[in-house]
Amino acid sequence: MNWTKSVCAIATATAIGLGTVGAAPAEAVPAPYTPQPTVTVSKPNPGRGATITLKATKFKAREQIVVKLRQGKQRDTLKSFKANGKGGFSSKVTIPRKYKCGATLVVRGKSSKLTVLTDLFIGKKKACR
Repeated sequence: MNWTKSVCAIATATAIGLGTVGAAPAEAVPAPYTPQPTVTVSKPNPGRGATITLKATKFKAREQIVVKLRQGKQRDTLKSFKANGKGGFSSKVTIPRKYKCGATLVVRGKSSKLTVLTDLFIGKKKACR
């Protein structure tokens, strides 16, 4: 606000009986922030029927985590368990043998609804051409 507008605002406020009114810039308030979880996969190119390890952080503390695998119309729940007190986990899951080529691993926190999608390539690439 420039000096002229400040004087006019103070004069107007005084004239209508509000007394002296200061005009200062408002403080910026940070927007609410939801940390995004991260999931790492031990093998992004596992074999069919392989067991992989998932490690994650930043889910809600002690919330139920559901791990699913999807490919086209196929969808399977691989595991369900609770995150630790810090919202992290380390867990092993086995890839069903019926999956091959490209698939998506879906890791979701039930209460927070935070979701991480990870692409996997299952099996030998030459079998998927």
